[in-house]
Amino acid sequence: MSLCGIFRCAVVRQHSAVYVERATRQFSSLSLARSAKPLPWSLSATTSAVFLRRFSEAAFRSQGRIVAESAKAARESAKQVKRASEQAKGGGALQVYRKFSRTYPWVTAFGICFFKGAFADFFVQKIIEKRTEVDTTRTFALALFSGSYCGCAQHFVFNIAFTRIVGTSTKLPAAIAKTFLDFLGHAPFMYLPCYLAFDQFMRFGVDPWKLWERWERDLWNTWCAYIKVWPFVMMVAFTVVPMELRISVLACVSVVWLMVLSCVAHSKDEVHDSEH
Repeated sequence: MSLCGIFRCAVVRQHSAVYVERATRQFSSLSLARSAKPLPWSLSATTSAVFLRRFSEAAFRSQGRIVAESAKAARESAKQVKRASEQAKGGGALQVYRKFSRTYPWVTAFGICFFKGAFADFFVQKIIEKRTEVDTTRTFALALFSGSYCGCAQHFVFNIAFTRIVGTSTKLPAAIAKTFLDFLGHAPFMYLPCYLAFDQFMRFGVDPWKLWERWERDLWNTWCAYIKVWPFVMMVAFTVVPMELRISVLACVSVVWLMVLSCVAHSKDEVHDSEH
């Protein structure tokens, strides 16, 4: 029953009580005016009026309880339907993953990206380059870089730093600003130099001059490959993907990107190895 119906019932109840009381008084005064002793019919009329009044009050009280219980049951049903719709929409496993990612964002980002980097480099060496033996140092270097930078550092850059600089809006102007910050600032001056330095130091030792040569040789090519893949992906991530799933979605897409990065960054390894 709606609020309008309940209000009307209350008004009818009040007016009914007033009319019954007026009728009782009129019957009583009429009987006293005609005779000093009340007539039997006036007595029966008074009793009937009191009975009707009490019956109506009990009926309205019962109806109020029924309405309250019905409203409570409707609220409970609505909550159950909402929970069922959320489970049907996102799935139980996805909800658990989202909760874990919100609670432990750094652990989730590192773990997902570490295994993603190892798989990408192993796939490149075995399937694309068709090597008989896997360079485990190279695979571990890419996996460790992927977990530490693509996971933890990019969680800070995309979800914390960009949010503080541009804001939390997911509208198109904010997404465009974050995308330009990524491929014009973050990628050429942070992400790609760190990757090349990490790979160089893990595989060939710490040598600043060799690192500078590696940057001159590979940085431009890797950045050109980067801008062919990531601007569109970043636009989608900053407009559609929830913040707690952003790194995981980027990790899924970057499996292919890391294969490209591994191929481009190691395309001149034979020449480089011959120099050593």
